[in-house]
Amino acid sequence: MVYTCHLGQWTLAESRLNKLERIHLFLDLLFMKRVSKVIALNDMAKEKFASKGKIKADNIAVVPNGVDTDFFNPDIAVKETVKKYGLEGKLTVLFVGRLAKIKGIEHLIQAAAIIVNDFGYKDTLFVLVGPPAFHATEKSIGMEEILSLIGQHQLEKYVVLTGSLPLEEVRMLYVAADIFVLPSFAEGDPLVTLEAMASGKPVIATKVGGIPRQVRDGWNGFLIDPADERQLAEKIKYLIDNPDERERMGLNSRRYAEEEFDWKKVAEKLLLVYHST
Repeated sequence: MVYTCHLGQWTLAESRLNKLERIHLFLDLLFMKRVSKVIALNDMAKEKFASKGKIKADNIAVVPNGVDTDFFNPDIAVKETVKKYGLEGKLTVLFVGRLAKIKGIEHLIQAAAIIVNDFGYKDTLFVLVGPPAFHATEKSIGMEEILSLIGQHQLEKYVVLTGSLPLEEVRMLYVAADIFVLPSFAEGDPLVTLEAMASGKPVIATKVGGIPRQVRDGWNGFLIDPADERQLAEKIKYLIDNPDERERMGLNSRRYAEEEFDWKKVAEKLLLVYHST
């Protein structure tokens, strides 16, 4: 048996974990010690498995997630999507993921307030795609709380909450957007960043989990600190003010996704791990 661990909680400090998350990690370790091989999605996770869980380093392989670069690509028509979500003439900032505290949703909305109210970028639209959090397994932020935060900062015309969408529609939004953001507190090896990269977008994301391997700071996006809405807003502002940089970083994202994260290449690495057992 080969086990691939996707738990982003491994990248959180012990003090940030609640009781249920600690139970998850304890059970995870019990499982890891009983399988032939463990696949970690990034080097940070491997180090945690070895240091905290006492898993033998030789028994841990690092293989990142991948992305279908044929399905997610910038060369698709999105005219109808732009019209449907009112993106005409807007600089669109996109988030895709669960609306959970661990994803930094509150800080994203606060960054939106800085962009719109403090910096005065009234032609900016923040599109948040995704379902509510899993209440049983993580700290949730209720829809009432999200709407209250949006209302508090008078962002009703600047933040769009789509809820869950079919993958085909999400694919269109990646291309229709200008900037992708993921301000998470913890991640394993997020797929949404890879999907945005394959769609030719600059990515602003926190330096947690496997994200620093995906985003090269200043090359195909920016790495920021978790819970720092001012820093997030400043990076968004920079990309709004510099369209040439958005284009350059987007092209770099697409090339990097094709060269390093295409599922065909990742699958070959996975096969090597399975054959090694």
